[in-house]
Amino acid sequence: MAVALLTPADVGEQLGVPVKTIYRWRTRGYGPRAILVGKHLRWRQDDIDSWIDGVRESA
Repeated sequence: MAVALLTPADVGEQLGVPVKTIYRWRTRGYGPRAILVGKHLRWRQDDIDSWIDGVRESA
C-alpha cells in the first residue's frame, strides 16, 4: 500500500499558511517533520497531525 506524501503547497493549505512559511519554518527547525525525496520535500499526514497535536498541547 502506497503512502500519500504531501507537497509544500498541500501542507501550507492544511495549516493555513503560505508555502514560503513552510520553508522558513524548516530552516528554523520548526514545523512538521519532512521527508526528502530526491531534492523534493514531502510530508506524511501522520507527521503533520502529530506536530499539530504537539503544538496544541504546549500552548
